[in-house]
Amino acid sequence: MVSSLVALLVSPAAQGQTSSEVEQLRKENELFKKEIKKEMELLKKEMELLKNGKSEGKSSSTNEDKMGTDNEHTEYELIKCVRIGTSDQVVFHFSAVNKEQDVTLGGAFDAKRQGLPGVPRPWNLSLTGRDGASLKHAKVVFEPKTPAVQLKKGIAEKFQITAKGIDTDVSVLETVSLSYEKGLLVRTDPVKFRNIKIEKEKAK
Repeated sequence: MVSSLVALLVSPAAQGQTSSEVEQLRKENELFKKEIKKEMELLKKEMELLKNGKSEGKSSSTNEDKMGTDNEHTEYELIKCVRIGTSDQVVFHFSAVNKEQDVTLGGAFDAKRQGLPGVPRPWNLSLTGRDGASLKHAKVVFEPKTPAVQLKKGIAEKFQITAKGIDTDVSVLETVSLSYEKGLLVRTDPVKFRNIKIEKEKAK
């Protein structure tokens, strides 16, 4: 379309105009081409931002970003993340299903039994912010009476994990890596989710 307009402005039909009119057309044509070039550059930058998931103030996560499977063939979905009030605690809402077998996921922290093979272990969350830097102070909040997640073959279950140490200025997580220890020195492969927005807690 741009080439067609340029051709129209310099076509023989324009040559019947006076020299001043032709000169004016040329100037307008140059301005037009500069505007088009500027628009193309802006569009290119916007596409790069969207590709990197860093569009200003927004998360460009897709359904695939919120799904993952561990080495136990358990499929996870990170449904949402919600900050508790104005605190540094965030609740991660998950759903999980294993279509091949019954599985026990995670579990409560049990100081008396830790180190014993076969004992369900607490969840582990590794988080990075928008700049890709690790949120080293973020840790899972363990509650001794919290049971492990028992999955029956083919039946999805929802569960929540709360983490603290997530600064209030963090609104989007570049990555969320989830894993848990199955027993002595045995941990599942991390399931990674990307471009996760932290929502505000709804008023009750």
